[in-house]
Amino acid sequence: MELTQQQKEKIKSYIKGYNNWLEKEDNVKEHRNHSEFFRNRLSENNIDNIREENFRELYKNLWASNMWGNKDWYIDNKLLEPNGLAKIKEGLKKLLYGEEEISTRFDNFRRDIKGFGPSAISEILHFVFPSKYCLWNDKPKTVLPFLRIDILPEKLFKYNLQTGAEYQQCINALKVIKDELSNNGFENPNFIDLDCFFWYIFNTIDFSEGVIEE
Repeated sequence: MELTQQQKEKIKSYIKGYNNWLEKEDNVKEHRNHSEFFRNRLSENNIDNIREENFRELYKNLWASNMWGNKDWYIDNKLLEPNGLAKIKEGLKKLLYGEEEISTRFDNFRRDIKGFGPSAISEILHFVFPSKYCLWNDKPKTVLPFLRIDILPEKLFKYNLQTGAEYQQCINALKVIKDELSNNGFENPNFIDLDCFFWYIFNTIDFSEGVIEE
């Protein structure tokens, strides 16, 4: 995957505004604190020690869980009841620390552990390993078309991720954009830096008006 010169210039055109925004926003700090929370609690040594109350805290802290009005009901009925805590912990260990390709681990987790949507899975992977895995949610799905960066299949913007292969496509595409940040003054950016860049654009442009960038 490669960006065109026009796409690179479009990314560059938002760098200055993003840097100014960073000076008055705590968004990056919030992202890094979120990452530290999940990296600590889902470290390879800590997963086995997770108890039910710890799992509830973990799930409630996922940004992806904010779609549920009653998180406790969802945890009880859609996660713990159909899976059991032991199975969830084993699934998380395999997802995060298994030796298979990430596409296989993603597929196996979705098949074996009920109730985790693709946004929640990508959030867990992203914040435990922010240098390796991207976050795929409404932010990139909205910002990439606005920037006219068309290096992913259209179906990934219309529908949820369905497979690990699709998630791998997202990682590969967003890595290209992340690497472009390093060409514009960012030192060793990871996918947290990229997500904050998307966040800036997402919250700066009024997408409710159907804005199309020329």
